[in-house]
Amino acid sequence: MSTPWTPEAVLQLRVHRPSKSPLSGEGRRFPVLIDSGAAVNLIDGALVEELGISTSPCVPSLRITAIDSQPIGEGYLRRQTEPLGFQVGLFHHERLTFYMTSSPANPVILGFLWLRRHDPQISWRMGELTRWSPACLRDCLRNPLSRSCGTCSVEEENTGAHVRLPQPYADFERVFSEERASRLPEHQGWDCAIDLLPSTSLPKGQIYPLSLPESKAMEDYIEGALAAGHIRPSTSPAAAGFFFIEKKDGGLRPCIDYWGLNAITVRYPYPLPLVPAALEQLRGARVFTKLDLRSAYNLIRIREGDE
Repeated sequence: MSTPWTPEAVLQLRVHRPSKSPLSGEGRRFPVLIDSGAAVNLIDGALVEELGISTSPCVPSLRITAIDSQPIGEGYLRRQTEPLGFQVGLFHHERLTFYMTSSPANPVILGFLWLRRHDPQISWRMGELTRWSPACLRDCLRNPLSRSCGTCSVEEENTGAHVRLPQPYADFERVFSEERASRLPEHQGWDCAIDLLPSTSLPKGQIYPLSLPESKAMEDYIEGALAAGHIRPSTSPAAAGFFFIEKKDGGLRPCIDYWGLNAITVRYPYPLPLVPAALEQLRGARVFTKLDLRSAYNLIRIREGDE
């Protein structure tokens, strides 16, 4: 079954040319269809010609048919593009060859071969790609493109007003984005690992009594965390208790009881810096930086498999 990506994925195509002439495709956005019913990756021939992408003959030509086995167009894919750099998000890089076809409504299509190669985990409810395969963690996420030919941003377009910032901070507008802060970061080499002590089992946790306002706050928290991808439904026998601490302003701060998990986790003690030595380094300083990260704990990604 062919299912379009929702929300819309967009492709910003930058084609490397030997000459230094301006790139007609730079800065433009093209819709991308992720289609498990397409056997290969496809690109609209008119877009290829418009951007001046180099192509070569397909040897042999590939037969192309619709779901009813009837030929599409002339029935064959006869040309393919040069390998183009392709980036999803901030860290997933690869080089892809696209077969030319006539598809003005969906000028770029990622097919079944792309899905099988990367084996991504997709949240169909949220319309988001939530996890890459172990092969991607080993290869695609650690090899930056030597020259960028294209980028694919899989994200919902922000149609709201931009945050108004003083001009010196204009380049850091994305840091203040509430929408970006609600997402989990990409998996990277410094993900937080949870290594358990030998011969231990995960704790079952306990249920804490909640008042009616706390029960409503818990439901709101779970709904928001599910929508943001911070948590997901699970049938695991392991669990952690959930309760609230009252804030100074009267609000409720959600807390999850991980004491049981911490008790069976391998500890990696690292000595804290000596306070007198740290204060000595500040001698004579007049300007200090204070960082207040939005949803700071959500910026720490747990190692894949330990979530």
